[in-house]
Amino acid sequence: ITYKDLGQYEKAIRQFEKAISIKPDYADAYYFIGLTYAYLDQYEKAIRPLEKSISIKPDDADAHYILGNVYAYLGQYEKAIKMYEKAISVKPDYAEAYYFMGCVYEELGQKKRALKCYQSAYKLVPSDESYRKAATGK
Repeated sequence: ITYKDLGQYEKAIRQFEKAISIKPDYADAYYFIGLTYAYLDQYEKAIRPLEKSISIKPDDADAHYILGNVYAYLGQYEKAIKMYEKAISVKPDYAEAYYFMGCVYEELGQKKRALKCYQSAYKLVPSDESYRKAATGK
């Protein structure tokens, strides 16, 4: 169990920062700082550590996905799409990235692209009710 798991987010951030002071190229620590800020709905603060994590570990699909979510929450949809695309290029079976990219396309009024993304997510995880509804309308 970690501070983050206990909901002690500020303590978790301090511990990750301490880890970075010892090992400045510790990509996972940057990732978890960004993720923790995202949990706290502090999206602007989440961007820099996530970008740093990606600069150290460019093939981290999860970091791209979370940064995509952060950009989406901030209404920076084009940046979000780029992050989701990168996550999918690294991990082609990343259903969540397809689904949320579909949500962004839908927000942009691009229904055909949204549907294609939803269908990709549903094809990967047919048991997911949200993916099924988005992909089939039922």
